[in-house]
Amino acid sequence: MDKQIRISDYDFFYRSEGNPSHPLVVLAHCSGSSHQQWRVLQTHLAKHYHVLAPDLLGYGKTTHLDHYQHLNTVPDKDLITQLQQQSDAPCHLVGHSYGGAICLEVAKQNPAAVASLTLIEPVSFHLLNQPHYQRQWQEIKKLGTRVIQLVEQNRHKQAARYFINYWNGPFAWYALNKKIRQYICNSINKVAWELSSLFKATHTIDEYQAVQMPTQLIVGTKTRRTASATIHLLHEYLTHSQLQTIPKAKHMSPITHYELVNQYIMNFIQTHTYPD
Repeated sequence: MDKQIRISDYDFFYRSEGNPSHPLVVLAHCSGSSHQQWRVLQTHLAKHYHVLAPDLLGYGKTTHLDHYQHLNTVPDKDLITQLQQQSDAPCHLVGHSYGGAICLEVAKQNPAAVASLTLIEPVSFHLLNQPHYQRQWQEIKKLGTRVIQLVEQNRHKQAARYFINYWNGPFAWYALNKKIRQYICNSINKVAWELSSLFKATHTIDEYQAVQMPTQLIVGTKTRRTASATIHLLHEYLTHSQLQTIPKAKHMSPITHYELVNQYIMNFIQTHTYPD
């Protein structure tokens, strides 16, 4: 069922499947995507769970940003928090890339409301701003600076191409069909804002000690070193975390290797909902 919710003057779309009396699962997609990236997983989970898959701000059927702008709040975090309230019991959060970073912040803010947390290469890159990870930090700053610069120059196609090729390889942009390329161009204003927010985040890794719920971290073996370093740093500091690797996968494993990724997610949620 398609639903809408209004938060901070933005109209958010989300897809609801499953029985509302069942345990709640919330799925948060990556930058440049939409709730559709979870359609197979949502259908499987809906047999035993109430599953909500929103379009984050700037994507899908949710309000788009017509231009690159500063946002004083993070409406996506408020969205996930509001969706959590559809259940009186702690819910399961699943997030990929930007969606993973949002889910991590929600879990840190209110850990008692989260039964389990699955993060697939969350872009919590502010954690890399420390001496040991300066190479990775400078690499992601270069990406963000360039994308923001191109967007401010209204060169949206070039910004989208630069962003996609960083994550998926030098010719990845041209491998996409025209409709998908246009969609990413239309949403690149939001991507630029997400990148700018990374540079402003000041939380240190020690501030995530509140994240004590069972946590599953998923990373592709061929992803960028920025994403790999972030995952391994989280795994080191999050006491109740476990690490899963996806062989030969880059950053987009929930799409390119969805069968294995979905199996890890479903098994983990089941373990922490219906333990043997």
